[in-house]
Amino acid sequence: MAKVNTNGVDEMLDELYEMIDDAKAIPFSSDCKLDRNGALDLLDSIRNRFPVELGEAFKIMQTRDQVLGDAQKEADRIIQQARAQAQRMVDENETVRQARAAAEEAIRTAKARATEILTQANDEARSVTDAATDRAEGLKRAANEYCADALRRTEDAVAEAYGEIKESHDHFRALVTGSTATRRAVAYDAEKDE
Repeated sequence: MAKVNTNGVDEMLDELYEMIDDAKAIPFSSDCKLDRNGALDLLDSIRNRFPVELGEAFKIMQTRDQVLGDAQKEADRIIQQARAQAQRMVDENETVRQARAAAEEAIRTAKARATEILTQANDEARSVTDAATDRAEGLKRAANEYCADALRRTEDAVAEAYGEIKESHDHFRALVTGSTATRRAVAYDAEKDE
């Protein structure tokens, strides 16, 4: 079976993975700094590609209809040839009974072959359509799961970074407040000495 064209979705997922994998580490932490806008842009591009793949599945279904139409034309041609052959046999006036029997047999064979061709074309078209639908659904599901996981990890990293910033801010405030208290104590002692 031919490889399904993913229109660059796999490449964009690889690029997003590399962006997250190559993100710079935050000092004194196991977290990393990620280009949020770049990641979101890639996710939007991936999401925008899905309708293209669904369109390709629709084209495959149209191809199936064309295959069925071609098979019907071939069946009609075979039946027409059988009828023409039967008519020639009757026209040649060899044994009318034999001609009719041969014609009927040719028509039966042609109909059986036409049915066989149509059945085979239907089976092949169904197989191609099912494979394309499964592939498109699999890609969509994998991309959605990957995107959800990437966003969750990004949100966790942002939340943790925010917590560290808040903790640093509280620590800085405590240092400033402690510094002010020490200066007041020194000023108070100086006044007491006078």
